Amino acid sequence: GTSKSFFVQQTNKIKK
Repeated sequence: GTSKSFFVQQTNKIKK
C-alpha cells in the first residue's frame, strides 16, 4: 500500500 505509493511517486518524477 504505502510503499507502492512512494515507489510510484518516485517513478513518476523520473518518468517526467
